[in-house]
Amino acid sequence: MAWNIERGYRLASVIAALRRERADALLLSEVDVGCARSQMVDVGAEIAAALGMCLVFATEKICVNDDAGSGPGDADAFDGVEGLAILSSFDVIDADALFLPDASKKNDPRKQRLALRATCRAFREA
Repeated sequence: MAWNIERGYRLASVIAALRRERADALLLSEVDVGCARSQMVDVGAEIAAALGMCLVFATEKICVNDDAGSGPGDADAFDGVEGLAILSSFDVIDADALFLPDASKKNDPRKQRLALRATCRAFREA
């Protein structure tokens, strides 16, 4: 199941909906880690813990709080990260992030997109 969870703003509702689906694999986008806008929660880890699933996460962008510090280079402006997550009910045995070509052809490094790939053990060992 794939879902853009909008940074986990409605985390309890997201977890409840995912629990009802009972999917073995979840592909989530816009997953926040340590951002003020999502109450400093590691959204992917919270979902994985609630559903008893393994988690793989890759940072897609660094979030900046424009109200803090003097700008993006200021450590005080750092406000967590946003990325992609794969959650699996099976053990993850390998994972990596793949950088994708710029589909917009603007070649803006701030708009770099990535994909996340994971290999899971599709059975439970006794």
